[in-house]
Amino acid sequence: MRAGRVLVAMLVSVGVLAGGANPAGAQLPANQQFTWREAAALADYPVYRPARALGLAARVTTQQACPTVGKVEVVADFGKRSGKGPQLRMLEARPFVCGDVGQMTRYRKVRIHHRTVWVLAACEVRGSQCRVIKGGNPGWYVSQRRRSGGRGVEVGLYGSGLSFRSFVRVARSLTRVKRATDVPLAEFLSTDGTVWCRIGSSSATDRWCAFRGADEFGARVALDGTVTLCGTGQPEACTQDWNDNALRLHDGLSSDFGGYLCTEQARAITCTVKSGVAQGRGFRVGPDGSSVIVP
Repeated sequence: MRAGRVLVAMLVSVGVLAGGANPAGAQLPANQQFTWREAAALADYPVYRPARALGLAARVTTQQACPTVGKVEVVADFGKRSGKGPQLRMLEARPFVCGDVGQMTRYRKVRIHHRTVWVLAACEVRGSQCRVIKGGNPGWYVSQRRRSGGRGVEVGLYGSGLSFRSFVRVARSLTRVKRATDVPLAEFLSTDGTVWCRIGSSSATDRWCAFRGADEFGARVALDGTVTLCGTGQPEACTQDWNDNALRLHDGLSSDFGGYLCTEQARAITCTVKSGVAQGRGFRVGPDGSSVIVP
């Protein structure tokens, strides 16, 4: 590779969730959007957002991080969906981000967060003559390594339809995001992946969870508070399917979705009806079994 020329190629993460026993209810909505704080809660690394984003609104989603199953990559797109006008895209993951920025060349060194980094420019003359046309308007890319509390993250920032100065101003404005305490997840796994939960089992609106181990334990609760246990020692089995690609509910984090509040603690998931006459009724599912919760 020539000096001064950089070809950045990274694996592309698809982020497609596998289906469960109920194809209509077992998958998360495609490209489910979150707030910045919700996305930060789903990641096991510090998440950053630009304090200056040129007045562009962010659409924040997550996808499967490469190459580790169970890890998420936070993705934020800024600008018009049509692609017209200024566009920004941020990718954040640990240990590195997934994606393909295409053929780019080193453009200029800048100081960002006490470090000197290269800003790359998309080649406007491609092939062996990869270079930027003077006075042109290339796309930009910069990668930053951030660390907080001993945990590191790579933040990749893309930009197009904007000047070099504006792009660098955005890159220099990153600020850490405070984590939310709950997130809206129709489907999720426990932190260690041994408990799987989703909306829609015997009905379209019930909340269901199962533990997968040497023994199988599970339960479902309806909005009227009716709880049914399944698995080992119960008259019915829980599931023959599993979704290893579902997002993970970290210890102490809650999922507020579909009228139910679910929380993980010590590898077990507790789900209860959030409001109404059945408020507080639900179940607990974990490696030691499943049980009914009555307020």
